[in-house]
Amino acid sequence: MQTQSLKFKIISVSVAITALVVTLLGATMYFTEIKPLQGEVSKNLQNEMLTFIDGQMDLKVQGAIIGSAMLTLDDKVKDAVRRGNTDEIYPLLKTMKADYAAKTNFRGVFTEIIDAQGQSLLRSWKLDQKGGNRLNDPLIKSVFDSKKAQGSLIFGERGVSIVSATPIMDGKTFLGAATVVMGVGSISRDFADQYQAVDGKWIMLVDKEYVAQKLGSTKAVDSLKPITDRYVIANNKWFADDVVAQTKALFHEVNGDHSEVYLKQGKVVVDLPAYDETGIVFGRQIFIQDESVYSAPLQHAMNNAWMTLIMVALGILILATIIIGLIIRLVINPLQELNKTITEVDQSGNFALRSKITSDDEVGETAKAINRHLDKVNQAIKQANSVVGALAKGQLEQRIEGNFTGSLMTLKQGINVSIDNVQTMMNGLQKTLQNLNDGNFSEQSSNVKAEGAFGEMMQQSQQAMQNLSQIISEINQVMNKVSHGDFQNRVHINATGELNDLKQEINQTVEVLAKVIDEITGVMQAQSNGDLTRSITVACDGELAQLKEAINNNAKHLNQTINQVISASNTVSHVASEVSRGSMSLSDSVQQQAASMEETSATMTEMNSAIEANANNAVNVDKLEHELQKNSVNAGQVMKQTINAMGEIQESSKRIEEIVTLIDSIAFQTNLLALNAAVEAARAGEHGRGFAVVAGEVRALAQKSADAAREINQLIGDSISVINRGTELASESEAVLTQMNTSIDNVTQMIGDIANSSSEQSRGVNEVNQALHLIDEVTQNNAALVEETSAAAQSMQDQADELEKQMQFFKTKS
Repeated sequence: MQTQSLKFKIISVSVAITALVVTLLGATMYFTEIKPLQGEVSKNLQNEMLTFIDGQMDLKVQGAIIGSAMLTLDDKVKDAVRRGNTDEIYPLLKTMKADYAAKTNFRGVFTEIIDAQGQSLLRSWKLDQKGGNRLNDPLIKSVFDSKKAQGSLIFGERGVSIVSATPIMDGKTFLGAATVVMGVGSISRDFADQYQAVDGKWIMLVDKEYVAQKLGSTKAVDSLKPITDRYVIANNKWFADDVVAQTKALFHEVNGDHSEVYLKQGKVVVDLPAYDETGIVFGRQIFIQDESVYSAPLQHAMNNAWMTLIMVALGILILATIIIGLIIRLVINPLQELNKTITEVDQSGNFALRSKITSDDEVGETAKAINRHLDKVNQAIKQANSVVGALAKGQLEQRIEGNFTGSLMTLKQGINVSIDNVQTMMNGLQKTLQNLNDGNFSEQSSNVKAEGAFGEMMQQSQQAMQNLSQIISEINQVMNKVSHGDFQNRVHINATGELNDLKQEINQTVEVLAKVIDEITGVMQAQSNGDLTRSITVACDGELAQLKEAINNNAKHLNQTINQVISASNTVSHVASEVSRGSMSLSDSVQQQAASMEETSATMTEMNSAIEANANNAVNVDKLEHELQKNSVNAGQVMKQTINAMGEIQESSKRIEEIVTLIDSIAFQTNLLALNAAVEAARAGEHGRGFAVVAGEVRALAQKSADAAREINQLIGDSISVINRGTELASESEAVLTQMNTSIDNVTQMIGDIANSSSEQSRGVNEVNQALHLIDEVTQNNAALVEETSAAAQSMQDQADELEKQMQFFKTKS
């Protein structure tokens, strides 16, 4: 039953420890990995959407700036602004929107020309009306002040749009500015194409309260489709009806400079604020994607956590099973076998039985020690039986000769001394019987049936026993009671002489035995109750004195041993308590260190994300700059081709001029021929009248051909002048484009260097982040080890307390 209980305790403790470790590990993984991951996923989604929209906005701003910059290079635009006459650039602005739609992905592109006083001279969306003063617009005012091109997302009279403005310069003279206005509807299509796999949708909302505060009323947005009472879509033409309907169903109103990520109806919604050119929030940018974008990383982390937890639990269970199996095999089973051997020895009294345990561990050593003890006990019992058997046969010469210690040594000495005493007594009794036959009662005798020497003495004392039969009879009765453990009877028969002395001695001996037995009983009962302070104080001699001394010495040694055990248990309990407190203090310190390291690791993770985003932005800018460089090179090549074409046109004009001269010469000669024909017709008289009419018509036709040739010649001369001027301008444009290509090459190289530096920084911070993660894991492992040490110290203290409690059962003199 005890063995089963020990197994049950070991299994219970193992299961409890496994459950505790798994619970703590699960809680730690949840609070350190799963729960923080939700915020990290939301933040990553916000950063990803912010990077996308910033890139799109920047691309549109840069495109608008390039478009407005190209306008400022046109001499017609410069002349129109300088003279305040926009007739020459009217056709250019009229076809601007259609030209952009045909050649780019931008559908609604508009242009405005502003003079140096800030007055709007011409607007492509209202060509028949001039605008007012534009210096009240923060973006236009900033361009006028800085004389540099700028662009921004704004909300104005055309609603939400991208506006860029470039100063018009004639040398160092500021003439005004050219603006390009475009919508942001194409971003919705680009987002849907890029995030098609997760059903991506983007829509921009405008805050009616912002509109009312900026424009004084909400008239500009009253016709736009509403999402809520406060928010409307940025443009009815930009977004499909299903996107508007889905936004209305999912939108959770967020105001001001706040961002939010939330799940609804199987979708994840990222809500970011939209800022105008002054940095004020004028609306919201809503990104809608499939819920898997948000839930997939969380589910992946949860699956990894569960897998880790299950593997740890299985590992602990397997380890516990192996340990329990080893304990059962190496400790419990050998202890059962040892207990079985001791029980058989106890039940059968056969001290020849031995334990079969032969292992080299502590249990095996214990079994060997018990076997050695059984060998000594068996040897002592055999020798004692042999000596007692010899004694029973009257052979008083045999003694116990074995080398024993402790109680066996006491037994050996007791039996040997007893036999010595018996032998002495028998010798003396033989003499006493001889004296008894002679009437001398100075010697004592005993009525014991025996063989050998005892038989010879009995034969010799038979005569004397007859005389002593009465008193011996009563003495036998008393001694019979004594042999049965009854020490209360005494010899009361009257006797004289040495018989009376014998009577008194017997009574006194029984009295002493009674006192000794009573005190032995009291001492044994006190020891069974844990009182080790009792001892035998009655005076006695001989073997009783030896027995008294042996029992008192045993109590004394037991008292000293228990005192030492109590002192040791107190010391162990005190030391265990100190170790437990120290381990708990160390555990708290390590936990604090682990928490600090975890916070440091989280901070480095955020820095790493920021630097990676910067590196990605630098790479994107580098790509855009390479595209701009490529377009600039293409523009230079086109300009060269234009110059070549204008040269060819100039050559063709010269050839046309020669042909026209030829035609003029032919007309002159035809006119002369017509005059000659008219003269000959006049000479012919009436017969040449019809020929004269024909000659007149030919002359008129020749005159008209000469007039037309002169007009063509004049027009060709004017065209050649214009072509020459255009050729000069194209050459100047080629030089400007060449200089732009050189500048763009330098900028491209610098941006490439910045991208490389950002990548190097990202890799460096990533390596530091990995190192911090490694330190964090080591710290967490140390914390777990400290907790295990603290638990072990606590367990040791509990065992020491239990030992101290058990030792309190004994009452000692100290």
